[in-house]
This record gives sequence, C-alpha cells and structure tokens, in this order.
Amino acid sequence: MQETKTNEIYTLDYIFIPFANQNDVKLRENKIIYKDDIIVNSESKKEHSPVSGLFNGVGEINSVNGITNVIIIENDFKDTVEKKKTSIYDIYKLKSDIIKKIWKPKTSEITLEIKKRDNNDFRDEFILNDNMNIILQTLDIIDQTYPDIEIKISIDKSNLKVYQSLFSYLGTYPNIIVDFNSPSQESTVLNIYEIIDIYNDIKNCNKRDYIYLTLINNQESSVIKTKKNSNLKDLLETLEISSTHAIINDNLKLTGVNFLLDENVYKIHVK
Repeated sequence: MQETKTNEIYTLDYIFIPFANQNDVKLRENKIIYKDDIIVNSESKKEHSPVSGLFNGVGEINSVNGITNVIIIENDFKDTVEKKKTSIYDIYKLKSDIIKKIWKPKTSEITLEIKKRDNNDFRDEFILNDNMNIILQTLDIIDQTYPDIEIKISIDKSNLKVYQSLFSYLGTYPNIIVDFNSPSQESTVLNIYEIIDIYNDIKNCNKRDYIYLTLINNQESSVIKTKKNSNLKDLLETLEISSTHAIINDNLKLTGVNFLLDENVYKIHVK
C-alpha cells in the first residue's frame, strides 16, 4: 500500500443531523439554520449544525448504529453564525473555578486513548498531529485545575509514529504520562475528539464541525477531514469514486453508500 495522503473535503451539499425523538428537534419557524445552532437537544446529547443553510426535510440514513432519523440541512457554504463568540485568548489565564464549571472529572485518573486498530487505521494519528498543541494544552490545563488527577496518554507499543510525535513535546508537559498499557478500569477514558471538544468549550469557540476517517480505495490510503454528519455517498462523488460497495470499520458491509459519517466512523474500505 502506498504512503498515506491527506485530503480536506468540505464542499458537501447536505448535512444529516441524527435525532431519536421529534420533540428534541429545535428549528426556527423560517427554517434558516446557522452554523453551531443546536438542532437536537435531548437529555443525553446536543447536536450542533456544522454548517449554515436551510432545513431541507426529515429522512432516514444508514449509520453505524443502524437506520437513523435525520434532519437534512442544505449547505449554503457560508458558515454563517447567528452571534459571534468571543474566544478566550489564553486558557491559562482562566480561573480554575471557571474551568471546573466547564468540565469535571469523574475519577482520579484521566486517560486519552490514541487508537490504531490495525495497520491501515491512521485516523487518530493524523488528528493528533494536526491538533497537537490543542490536545496537550487541554490535558495540561486539566492537570493544573485538578492537581490530584493523574493524566495519561495511552498508545499501543507498536505505534512508534505517535510516540515520536509526542516525544518532542512532552518535556514541556512533564505531568502528562505516556502509557503503553490499556487504560485501567478506574480511569476515565477520553477519545481524541472529546479532548478537542473540551478545549473548544474552555476556549469558548464554536463546536467542532469536522471528523477524520481513513479511506482505502484501489490500495491507496487517504486520511480525509470532512464535515461532521455528512454522507458517504456525497463524499465519494466529490472524490469521483463510483463504487457503491464499502466496508465500514472493517465489519459493516454496505451494498449502497448512503451512509452517515459521524465520529463512529474511523475507516472506510471502498470495494
């Protein structure tokens, strides 16, 4: 297999926001949607729009979790927000009580787990490299806010590229431990998206609007950065890939590519 390439694809016409209960859906009467609007507000989760545009209807789409109800948004490619946020310039200048209101640990150990599920899975590696400072600063500010908490980054022993990437930074963050073992049962395990989301909350930025995935086609491997809650069909059309068969995460076989791309998707093998 050739060397892994990277590609950013944001020119997708539609976004699909999943929902379980119609009563949780929040839309304006004029059906205009701004980027970062809360489209679904349930007790367990809030779903923000990663784009601005217009409500285009309700439908169903296949996903890692099965057939899913979705709000369909027609992307206007403007990323207009209703009200601009004032981002925090330096998170280290925030008082600890403010950070504690934003995020609270549930255990005395926090572990960021960087996964490499097989030799062709590059997603977490590329997210880390693209967001190294954000991720390490977030772990460091958690450490400073909660000094009794132990902070770890868990990586597989064979994942030398990730270790090499981290090694040159860790001298600046001496309290962050690199652990080559699986996270303990007593640890709160966070994935790489969750750390970035915590940073955005502390920074008072807009919500993360992207996902990464490894795409394998014709023995070529690419890491794609694209809009969260987009459609595999639209992505493949943009990449001029005509196949209608794919395998998601090595275990879910598709005979049609109308499929929701969310955080649960880390690898797509196009057949």
